[in-house]
Amino acid sequence: MWSDDPSLVGVRDRVLLLRSVPDLAALDEDDLALVAEEARIRRFRAGASLLEAHRPVDRVFVLVEGRVRFRRSGVPMPRLLAGTVGLLNLLAGDATGVDALAEQEVLALELPAEAVFRNMLESYAITRNTVRLLAREFLAHRGALPLVSAIVFPEPMAGPRTRPLTTVEKLLLLRATPLGTLASLEAAAELVAAMTEVHFAEGEPLWSVGDPPTFWLRLEAGEISCTAADGRSVRVGPGFLLGELDGWGDQPRSFAARAETPLVALRMEVAAHVAILEAHSETAAALTMFLARRLLETVCSAPDERPEG
Repeated sequence: MWSDDPSLVGVRDRVLLLRSVPDLAALDEDDLALVAEEARIRRFRAGASLLEAHRPVDRVFVLVEGRVRFRRSGVPMPRLLAGTVGLLNLLAGDATGVDALAEQEVLALELPAEAVFRNMLESYAITRNTVRLLAREFLAHRGALPLVSAIVFPEPMAGPRTRPLTTVEKLLLLRATPLGTLASLEAAAELVAAMTEVHFAEGEPLWSVGDPPTFWLRLEAGEISCTAADGRSVRVGPGFLLGELDGWGDQPRSFAARAETPLVALRMEVAAHVAILEAHSETAAALTMFLARRLLETVCSAPDERPEG
């Protein structure tokens, strides 16, 4: 049986435990060792409490064996980021906290909250993996189509435009999105430099279901229809970021996108965006925490009909 005393189990043993967690499969030996360095092996009996609500989340658990049940404000929560306990709430800055109870005997690695944030700043691979997991959770929760009910479109630029956008105009458009507000000035400038203005004719397809998510768009003018494989459809308009979750989550397109009107948009290649985030660790960390807040808000704002666990 594993001991709760970290001095009795070496870093190598903790790395081997972390390697068995599917959510960490993308991390290499050095990144796993960074996590393992400050991890403490813990075992909980069935019914034991890992975390309690109404207190700050000051630690995170990486689950190796067992199952955990979650409640927030007394309401059962679905298991999000199922390989961890407390990570979503910590990243989201959740003041409400979460009750986490072991449904059966649990083997986990415990990390102090400060170690989680330090690891994210020291290793982009850890941050990138966390963004990937958050994006996939968001995609799973929203279903096949974009969520449009909470989107408030900004006013489009006044008057018709017959010239390409200037760098300053691109920056203003980017700053009107959450992605732009999260970025440092240097990161925002690099994002703007990497964006290209693209035009689509009415009826032109942007991508099909199952296509690889190589780029995302910030729509400036026009409307796009998004159609799932089962025929359900929504439309999005100016100000919408489309396709970014697919790219961040490395997931195939879940809907087809087509220009319903002539379109003007800013296009960002996912590979370029990932490289910019790697160069700006604080911006990458800010994006991670923003995604966590949005995911938690989205899941907790409406009843979840999926069975708990």
